[in-house]
Amino acid sequence: MFTYYLDLSTASFYREDNIVHDPSPTLIKTIRKVHDSPLCNRFIYAAHAICTAGEIQPGMVAPVIAPNKERHPTVYPMKWGFTTPTGTLLPTCRKADEHRCVIPSSWLIRDRYIIQTKGARETWIAGTYRIENNLPAFAVLTIRAESFTGEQGESPAILRQEDIRRWLKGEPVNYVGEFVVERI
Repeated sequence: MFTYYLDLSTASFYREDNIVHDPSPTLIKTIRKVHDSPLCNRFIYAAHAICTAGEIQPGMVAPVIAPNKERHPTVYPMKWGFTTPTGTLLPTCRKADEHRCVIPSSWLIRDRYIIQTKGARETWIAGTYRIENNLPAFAVLTIRAESFTGEQGESPAILRQEDIRRWLKGEPVNYVGEFVVERI
């Protein structure tokens, strides 16, 4: 299992400097737009805080990019994880349907490693969403791949920033394959 991180501070609490720790202006601008969404009040009314910084884990509500009615990328708050009929939370899925989204992050955290897209200050995670109890929920798309730690298995599908619009439109994209990996 993995979590992801939204680093909007200049503080670095990791030992190595391979991962860029200063805040990304693009990421900050994207995440701040979540407060423009009318869904913010609905999540707050439902007793769900919207997490815009720090480590994001399944069950939390965070900023996510999805198309609006005019098909333009828009930032919305969404809960991480689909709820099954038995109440289990599914944070990942293997297939994206027509309801595609992108999860903005600074980096991923997995198995005592932090992972960031090589040469970038943001890591854009491919996902899918649906409506549950009249509020949106998202799941991270995973692909069969060599994981970031060198093991075979499932890894989150990571997008290049220039492919975000294509992904949201349902067009095919190539996922990022080069990462900076740092042991925590």
